[in-house]
Amino acid sequence: MLSGKAMKHNKRKIMGQAERIGVLEPLYAQTGEIIEFAISSFKKKDVAPDDIIDALCLAVTGLIGLERGFATIPQVPEKDSHGLDMQMIYCDIAFATGISHPIRLW
Repeated sequence: MLSGKAMKHNKRKIMGQAERIGVLEPLYAQTGEIIEFAISSFKKKDVAPDDIIDALCLAVTGLIGLERGFATIPQVPEKDSHGLDMQMIYCDIAFATGISHPIRLW
């Protein structure tokens, strides 16, 4: 959760998309540019605007995590039948609030 709180609006509605873009823009300077490029490059039936925003949110979260560190739930995971850790990895919002400059993907 990059905003530190739950979103108020449905992500498939214009207000929900604007709400999410408003969270991303201070963290990633090219937010609008990437969203507009993706929307103009793909048909809506193939890639919905909320899917583009979700993907960008994951990319930005990953970048913040690379810069500031990740946390996991649970801290000591169980293993699956293949020996892989069963856990969720995330970037704690406390890390995101310490960013003093927009991050770049490249």
